[in-house]
Amino acid sequence: MSQWLNLSKAARMAGVKRKDLQQQIQQGALHTFEGMINSDELIRVYPHINLSDATEIERIEKIKEDSFQKCFQAKPETRVKELEQQLILLKSELNKSQTEKIIYQQIMTELTHKLSSMEADCDKKQKIMLQTVLGWLSKQTMIISQEH
Repeated sequence: MSQWLNLSKAARMAGVKRKDLQQQIQQGALHTFEGMINSDELIRVYPHINLSDATEIERIEKIKEDSFQKCFQAKPETRVKELEQQLILLKSELNKSQTEKIIYQQIMTELTHKLSSMEADCDKKQKIMLQTVLGWLSKQTMIISQEH
């Protein structure tokens, strides 16, 4: 079934540049009617074209166009509700993260105290190792608190 195509679409179907089609038209090798090319005429000049591919391309372009329009044609009330829901979700995630941060800070403090209290029962070599670990914990805690 023959259909009328604009130059851009015909060029995509033929796998050539629009400029090449325009040259074919100017040379008289390809005939048009009011700026449109008949698919049968395009197949005559470019026999490798598969019209079922063109239908698929058209379907994909329609889907793209529809989704783009839906994005911008949504009612403002609908968009506001969607944004409100996203805001609620983000607030919930933030609260959870803040709670986790407090818990981890408490764990770090507790661990530091426990390691410090163990120091009294250690020999000299063990004390040096504990002090190294405590120094590392202290440094990591400062780095994390500076980042946040």
